[in-house]
Amino acid sequence: MARWLNVGLALWLVASSFLLGAAGSPSRIADLADGFALLVVSLLAPPGTAAGFAAIVLGTWIMAAPSVLAYPSPAAAMNEVLAGILVVAFTLHPNLGARRAARA
Repeated sequence: MARWLNVGLALWLVASSFLLGAAGSPSRIADLADGFALLVVSLLAPPGTAAGFAAIVLGTWIMAAPSVLAYPSPAAAMNEVLAGILVVAFTLHPNLGARRAARA
């Protein structure tokens, strides 16, 4: 479940780069790169594995990016921070959001 939530976040980061980012700004380029990197990591490295650690590193960078790069608006910065938090949360808790089997 977490893998597909991270795929959705990756697609959102790519889309939000056009919706919230200024053309030619470092934030747009970072959002596009982060989105595509997260997409690849989410599809190739399942959460809960050693390879899934890459998603935690990427999520941490996504959270830190607004502090390092010049983001054009507070909305763009908040979007990035929230996406990073969700990436880390979904990766650390791969069954987050999954339904549990009914107890008999």
